[in-house]
Amino acid sequence: MKKRLLMAGLVLGSMVSVSAFAHGKHVHGEAEMEVALEGNELAIGISGPLANFLGFEHAPKDERQKKALIDMTGDLHEGGRLFELNAEAACSFTSSQVAVRKGDKRVNPIMLQTLGGTEKDGHADMDASYVFSCKKPDALKSITVRLFARFPGLTELDVQMVLPKKQMSAELTPKKPQLSW
Repeated sequence: MKKRLLMAGLVLGSMVSVSAFAHGKHVHGEAEMEVALEGNELAIGISGPLANFLGFEHAPKDERQKKALIDMTGDLHEGGRLFELNAEAACSFTSSQVAVRKGDKRVNPIMLQTLGGTEKDGHADMDASYVFSCKKPDALKSITVRLFARFPGLTELDVQMVLPKKQMSAELTPKKPQLSW
């Protein structure tokens, strides 16, 4: 089990890193989602402008922004609430990782102030990864993404998905939050 989780984490980590740097895309409202299913492990990665999730991309300036950062971080760790997998697959949420990235520096979101700079110095991005364990992975046929309801700054997810026998891409929006195959 640990070996599979490590493998899923490595695969997803490389997908998120390659995606974020290869596309060089930082468009407010848009984010990228990578999905990989290997064996019983489903890995999901999300990468996009921090403003989509937090409303700003700089260190918190007041108590309201500090609270927003803490709330966002907590919510992003709740993979079981952010992604609904069809029940037939019998999947359970096992882990999550969340980081803020500015250039090549990555930190826990609560440490955003350590990235330095000001709002005018550039952009910051949010990267999150999730792992689910599925008892019946062949029965997995859909993922409903609940990120749009929690983060109204997010308006579009560009999805790349790798399954054992299929690859696909899709675009999800608040009106079309379900990925089906």
